[in-house]
Amino acid sequence: MHVIVHAGMEKTGSSALQEYLHRYRDKLREFGVIYPDLGHRSHWRFAAAVGGRRNKDHYFERRLEKYDLADSDEQILETVRSAIIGAKDDQLIILSHEDLGNYSVKTRLSEFLSDCGVSDERLSVVAYIRNPVEHFPSSLQQRLKNHSKNTSSPEEWVSNHVEHAHALLSEFDSSAHLRAFSRECLLKGDIVTDFIEFCRTASGLEFPLPHDRIVMNTSLSAQACALLQVAKTVPGHLLEKRDFVMLRGKLFKYDPELGRTRLEIPEDWRAWVATVNHEAWNPLVDQLPYGDDTKRRLKLPDIAAAPKPVSETDVKLWLMKHYDPDYTREFAKRWTANLRYKITPAAGVLAWLAESPNWMAEFNRQVFLGHNAAQKVEAQ
Repeated sequence: MHVIVHAGMEKTGSSALQEYLHRYRDKLREFGVIYPDLGHRSHWRFAAAVGGRRNKDHYFERRLEKYDLADSDEQILETVRSAIIGAKDDQLIILSHEDLGNYSVKTRLSEFLSDCGVSDERLSVVAYIRNPVEHFPSSLQQRLKNHSKNTSSPEEWVSNHVEHAHALLSEFDSSAHLRAFSRECLLKGDIVTDFIEFCRTASGLEFPLPHDRIVMNTSLSAQACALLQVAKTVPGHLLEKRDFVMLRGKLFKYDPELGRTRLEIPEDWRAWVATVNHEAWNPLVDQLPYGDDTKRRLKLPDIAAAPKPVSETDVKLWLMKHYDPDYTREFAKRWTANLRYKITPAAGVLAWLAESPNWMAEFNRQVFLGHNAAQKVEAQ
């Protein structure tokens, strides 16, 4: 018996991997691979239960709001415990969630696995880490999609992958394995294929690769990101969390056919991310299982001169340069075509955008008012 824990990290294709493991779990079982069914494609319930984080983390709180959870934490732990203890010598157990490598979860996870009789020789903990320059745009979009989070400046943004990676290496030692989430490094450029090959090597089991590429959590276009920023910024037209989530969901539905351009961050922002993150990131790259040439390409450059300062206000104003009234009008048509959504607060915001020619000036005014207020607070 072998246990493989996939511990993310965030924005490294975890949802696609979990979708594959969940969708094909019955087929995988035929090959001796057990992916416990805990009611969702990922094992977030297990991460919450083993870490004692229920009601203590925004991610879990959001899940708890969405799902009617009849099973207690202890029942979830018992389901996983039974799967591990009941596994045959030639079977593989896979557990997957990004939070299994979190600071407050990893130690309790280690204790839980030890109590289940899983020795270091029978355990592999694998996490994918992403080059910070590539990670930042995804993180920026993730913050835009979150109702309660503001955008962050590239000169202040620090990737959490490095700290989490060192925490995993410290806790699990030789059982911990880091891999790069990079098209160059992933087998066939695909996270699912790469992970399965890792599982084959670690466990000695042979099981099939996916026939079709699974894509989850696709990026929104620059125009959709600008629309989300509006919904989070202008007083009098701010959406409550429920309505914001509804708007975001419809953007994911219609954006593939409406989106004009990708959200590409400016080159000097990339320089800022490299400047802030290279000292912590580059030594970690040396521990990855790749050749010297690949490691050299994964490392960040040491920028000699500091780039031009970039504030959070600059980020918001840059986002709004991508606002496209034609995109908003086309999106609004699709939104209001469904009578159920025609009378929602989001419909009111869309109508306001179409009917108020001076709204952009108001947006910029509110951004600068907020920026100036923040500067006054810092000065005090």
